[in-house]
Amino acid sequence: MPRNKYPEQTVERILKASYSLFIKKGYDNVSIQDIVNNLGDMTKGAIYHHFKSKDEILSSIFDKMCEEYSIEKLVKRYPGLNALDKIKMSFKEYFDDEVAIKIDLETMPLMHNPHIFAQLVETVLKVFSLQIEELIKQGIKDGSMSVDPNYTKEAAQVFSLLSKVWLLPTLSDDGMEDACRKIDMLKVILDAIGIPVLDEEMSKLSKQYIRRFYMG
Repeated sequence: MPRNKYPEQTVERILKASYSLFIKKGYDNVSIQDIVNNLGDMTKGAIYHHFKSKDEILSSIFDKMCEEYSIEKLVKRYPGLNALDKIKMSFKEYFDDEVAIKIDLETMPLMHNPHIFAQLVETVLKVFSLQIEELIKQGIKDGSMSVDPNYTKEAAQVFSLLSKVWLLPTLSDDGMEDACRKIDMLKVILDAIGIPVLDEEMSKLSKQYIRRFYMG
């Protein structure tokens, strides 16, 4: 069997085709054969050469999204700001990114799947939370955050799980206004633990972001 000269391109094609099918048919309704058929010029063996299972494909899709929209990557664009303002600016930039919002809107229905939801929580804790913790430590040093230094890990997990999981519109049957009220509660919690990121402007932008999921 000839060696693939462009393995990165092959992996990218597999992930793109799989993502498209997961969105269109639902994760549970997609098989490896479906992915093969969608690609048209690839065998099961070629896919299994790069991925052990459909679960591993899903995990790679999450990893790619995290890398593409990493807060660690975004905050590097604002070297002159304190840690708290870096977080604010990175979220503002994300809220203005139509591609990122499109992906969020597309993937939201998938969160009803327990397996995918568990993957999201794992990614939030293993990737996003660690990046937030580093920013919290910076914020303590530069004075922009007042988190207890003994609980930076826990504060980062609270911030990450509440902002990335608890606020998901698919997590409950709450209506749009109830979902927006969660932003107000999140502000109370984050202020209390020393991460006052939800000022008036950020609260407004966050609610606008939430409303997009209900308005389509």
